[in-house]
Amino acid sequence: MSPAARPDVPDVGDTFRYRMRGSVAPGADHFRVDAWLKPSRIWEVTRGGVIEQLGWVPDKDPLIEELRLKMRSDFPQRGASKDNLPLTFCARQDATHVSGYGVCGVILPLYEVIVDGRVRWADELLDSERRHAELLIGERLS
Repeated sequence: MSPAARPDVPDVGDTFRYRMRGSVAPGADHFRVDAWLKPSRIWEVTRGGVIEQLGWVPDKDPLIEELRLKMRSDFPQRGASKDNLPLTFCARQDATHVSGYGVCGVILPLYEVIVDGRVRWADELLDSERRHAELLIGERLS
């Protein structure tokens, strides 16, 4: 673990589960961490609409702005979290979400992740997987 790594953020190779609603095929709720993510933008919701803190200004026409907000909530973006936040790959210490690999892929916020172990791989393979995750830093999920 690097000095800047946060202990609350699972490392590449850690295995985790999360609680899913309904019945699930055996093993479909078990994943291996393969990358870290954070929101691409921080949104501030105001009475006048959504303002991106990085400078986006809402449309001056309230009807157009209302339609934008409705579309944003009705049609989740590709490359977004289940909260409809656009995500970007990041360093472990900046992560708010993890990407997991298992029967299928998953992206979850840290608060839904329950680490329950670690893969039994050689250190060289884990280092290679960690380097791959670090190469993704700055790439927007799409």
